[in-house]
Amino acid sequence: MRFLLVPLVVILLAMIPKSAEAQSDRFMTDDTLPWIHFSWSSGNLGGRLIEKTAMIVPLKIEELPYAFEAQFDLGACSTMIYGKAFAPYLAMASDIREKIDTTQTVFLQGASYPCFADLSIQLDGVEFPNRRVVFFEDFGTEMTKDSLCTSTIKHIGTIAADLFEGKILIIDYKNQRLCGIESLPSDWEQRVEFVDIEYVKESNLVFLPLQIGDITYRVMFDTGSSIFPLLSSLSKIARISNPDRCVDSLTVLSWGKPVDVYGYIPDVKIMLGKEELDNSLPVYGSDMLNDKNLDRSGYWGLTGNRYFLDKTIVIDYKNRRFGILKE
Repeated sequence: MRFLLVPLVVILLAMIPKSAEAQSDRFMTDDTLPWIHFSWSSGNLGGRLIEKTAMIVPLKIEELPYAFEAQFDLGACSTMIYGKAFAPYLAMASDIREKIDTTQTVFLQGASYPCFADLSIQLDGVEFPNRRVVFFEDFGTEMTKDSLCTSTIKHIGTIAADLFEGKILIIDYKNQRLCGIESLPSDWEQRVEFVDIEYVKESNLVFLPLQIGDITYRVMFDTGSSIFPLLSSLSKIARISNPDRCVDSLTVLSWGKPVDVYGYIPDVKIMLGKEELDNSLPVYGSDMLNDKNLDRSGYWGLTGNRYFLDKTIVIDYKNRRFGILKE
């Protein structure tokens, strides 16, 4: 019996789900943090294969025995499930249907949508119990009856920063993993170069102080903007590059709508705190982001994953700071 006890304990420990609410994070090492692994999607844009267009995380909803996935998008204000994609599964799950609360609504793209109340989800085995999740009824790809119970992973939602409110979010791009913890591991405080940021709690959005040339601008950090190191209006991009030397052009989809974007090599340094970002990468402009709307919203543009693909970043929602881990 003595020899059977150790493997039995190991098995029992392995069966305990990882929790997003762990309190002993300061004593964890890099390898024992509650990591959520993500994969990259790619897309064909204008006849070109573009890698790393979106961060994709495995998603489990309540006890449904189906393989789902969602985009990890910090530019989205709320975690959401796409109604068109999820409708056939919802029709078979009365207990989940009953969680739709029409008294809780979120305004998206000009319309109000209800929320699931107290919905429990898992991301790669990490539990997020009893969450409010938007039911984005008019969005997503409709599923055929034949495809419902196949082993193909179904893309049915977006994971936003609201799941990590009040926590510290780590994104390890090189190892394709992320996690939300209560406090940094004890040795990380000296290893992370932080800058103060603005966090808007109502929208769950983060704004970085990006120095572009001699001026520091308020720039939104958006993991959903995976292709573009920096994205703004064409006129703002023209002020930091040669507008007569377009080096790239793409038509991309933004929430299902085609958008034309144009890339230019910047002729000024781009800095985040003491970190000089890669000046060889094109910066992009689009008519979708016009000066009037940007100025009214109070930010210069967006930055996303491209500057950090070989790095580990830390977004400390608790203390409103953003950092890059020093290797």
